[in-house]
Amino acid sequence: MLTIIFLLLPLPAAVFTQEPAGDRPAHGGLGRVTLLRNSPAEGCIAPASRAWIDAAVRRHREALGLLASRPGGGPSALAPGLYTFYPLAGTFGADIQLGGFVDLDPAPGAFHDFECGVRSYDGHAGIDTPIRSFEEQALGMPVLAARAGTVVFTRDGRPDMNLGGSTDPGNLVVLDEGGGRLAYYFHLKKDSVAVSVGQVLSAGRLLGLAASSGNSFYPHLHFEVRDNGVVYEPFAGPCRPGPSGWLEQPQVQHSFRMLEGAATWQDLFQAQPLPWPQPRDGDFALGDGFVYFWFIAEGLPPNGVWRHVFERPDGTIAFDSGDLPQNNPIEWPWFNGFWYFWIPDMHSITGTWHWRHIVNGVEHVRSPIEVVAARVPGFNRAPLPIDVELEPAAPAPEDAILCRVLTDAVVDDPDYDVLTYRYTWTVDGVVARAVEHAAHADALPGGSAAAGQSVQCTVRASDSLLEGGAALDVLVLGGAPLELAAPEPGTAGTANTWPLDGAAAGAAVYLAYALTPGSANVPGCPGLIARLGSPGLADGAVADGGGHADFIVQVPAAAAGRTLYFQAATLASCELSNLLVYTFP
Repeated sequence: MLTIIFLLLPLPAAVFTQEPAGDRPAHGGLGRVTLLRNSPAEGCIAPASRAWIDAAVRRHREALGLLASRPGGGPSALAPGLYTFYPLAGTFGADIQLGGFVDLDPAPGAFHDFECGVRSYDGHAGIDTPIRSFEEQALGMPVLAARAGTVVFTRDGRPDMNLGGSTDPGNLVVLDEGGGRLAYYFHLKKDSVAVSVGQVLSAGRLLGLAASSGNSFYPHLHFEVRDNGVVYEPFAGPCRPGPSGWLEQPQVQHSFRMLEGAATWQDLFQAQPLPWPQPRDGDFALGDGFVYFWFIAEGLPPNGVWRHVFERPDGTIAFDSGDLPQNNPIEWPWFNGFWYFWIPDMHSITGTWHWRHIVNGVEHVRSPIEVVAARVPGFNRAPLPIDVELEPAAPAPEDAILCRVLTDAVVDDPDYDVLTYRYTWTVDGVVARAVEHAAHADALPGGSAAAGQSVQCTVRASDSLLEGGAALDVLVLGGAPLELAAPEPGTAGTANTWPLDGAAAGAAVYLAYALTPGSANVPGCPGLIARLGSPGLADGAVADGGGHADFIVQVPAAAAGRTLYFQAATLASCELSNLLVYTFP
């Protein structure tokens, strides 16, 4: 369970008003800081609620024939790398954050986490992972099955925007992962639970959406694992020796990082604090007053120092605050707040300004602010370009595949709009999953593709009015000797380059295309089948000494809006690349 603690700072009365432009010197400061801390008040699940849930889980497991446990019924040494991904879709250091861990101190009234630190509380039995705000909650932050298992409990339909705790256990899912191991997923969004008791799920299957139902004080996922009734902490460290339960253990952030933020001309002293939606403005009028910037951040070391620099459109410095001590005696793991400043030249000079946020001598964010003579209703710009990456690089058919968006956590949209991401998954060119939500990652569940099949994830960012350009990544289950990447620049009406890697040095390679997926024999390679319907030859090339080749093709303007299918081959060794599906904007 997570608790919000407000730190209200003493402020001059003048900051609460919008002042007329004039010759007043630049001034301002920190408006408010809110710390998100773990709370000892009964934990994420009240004892009575846990007893009721566990009794129902036992009944369902008994009915499903799942009560078998290890000899003696006690815990055992679990295999290292038990979990290959974190079960909340998103990216640590961007749209999700590690909040609290299992309490590993058995003494009553005492607690410590796996690092021997204080990111826990007495009796906490799981891992808390906050999302950024109710805005992302409303748009959807998927909670995924961390491993294959059988659903043994679900609950839905309860309120999901709790900020003051509750005696109600909220919306949740419990999975039996086999061998006496149970996984609990708490605080889910109302009406989002997507599974039912008795269902057998593969890893990566959607369970529901993260929210703030039950005994919660901020939207987050509480993920808990019990091995034959004993709480299991998958994170390994000084106070939890042994191998990690994660294939790649997520790193706890102990240095400053900003997770979200936005500039605005609107008075943040009058706004509800996070996790409620915050003002987001890409334009600032000459007649506006203070300029504000709210933020969500993590990992501020003790005695942190901030500095704010405002750059005019010509790059010269209009204001430098100098070092401003945060006066935090201890590390702040997770916190939010806002700054405000009166910058005289922002009331007379139009153009793209930049507010540079420097913490402990390092510039973390350079936020653009478009200063205009007067705001234009409906002013909006498209999201900034993104990239994507598939994980793991060489999955087995039973593995979940993650499609991760690579973008700046704060400046991902020039107007600071909250974004959604439209994920389209294809297997051998056929759509296997299409979904849109706010998370910086999505998953294709294990078992969705077989060895040798080509899996592709294409993502577009949207601010609900405008979309950014598409980004994609592709892999072949079991690996492919040739790796064909998306065309550059990826637009119709101009020459495009398709990069190919993995060929033998000096090998002749060929790029084929088709309007539809299908099956076609590769000439000179008996039994080798391209996944193209009625293919045509686009280009040929010779691989360099590193096995790289570039196919250069003039794409006609008529291809705009069309989806085409591409595959490369080398005839000397009869090898095929992945199938690449691309839609020209």
